[in-house]
Amino acid sequence: MFTFIKEIKQAISEGLEEAKEEIRREEEKRKKEEDKQNAERERIYSAPLSLEKLALAFSCPMREILIPGDSIRLFKFFALSDDDKNAARMVLERDLDIRDRESFARSVLEFQEFDEKSVFISSILLYQITTAVDLRYASLEEYREECKQLIQEIVERDSVNSWEEFSKEFVAGDVINHAIGKKIISRASNKLLQEKDSPWTRYQWEDVENFF
Repeated sequence: MFTFIKEIKQAISEGLEEAKEEIRREEEKRKKEEDKQNAERERIYSAPLSLEKLALAFSCPMREILIPGDSIRLFKFFALSDDDKNAARMVLERDLDIRDRESFARSVLEFQEFDEKSVFISSILLYQITTAVDLRYASLEEYREECKQLIQEIVERDSVNSWEEFSKEFVAGDVINHAIGKKIISRASNKLLQEKDSPWTRYQWEDVENFF
């Protein structure tokens, strides 16, 4: 009887040790994967400036507000999950009547017809282009010159000499949103100005000016 009880205790003890070891291995595996993801994330964040990165940065804060997902979506294309792409697709169709390549091209032409592009309009155009690229309604190569021109027009403004000033100009030029919408944009802008994983804190304005 005592031998039987002893054997049960030993089996339980061995089972617990095996369970602990399995948990330890799983935790170690999770930690390695997390470290790998963080290293890749840091590599992307710290990579040299490119037109792709600038187009995404200047498409904020609308991209921050309207496209859910990981912060990596503010730094590179094709980083959206299927659910995030569906959300982005729904918003484009709802707000801008963009549902495919043709309607996207038409929307861009309509925005290009503005006599004078404010920071707000230029940023909205960049938001449209970058989102369309993510949804494969267009390629960045097709709109490379357009993106370059829009960014240059923003950076060369006398009134825009920092990300903070870009943010203020964006909000000031917003003729679409009501008071609540403007508050949401202001909160998103403040987040972008403060978060360490934001293009507005990762990219020095001087480097942006010197890019072109």
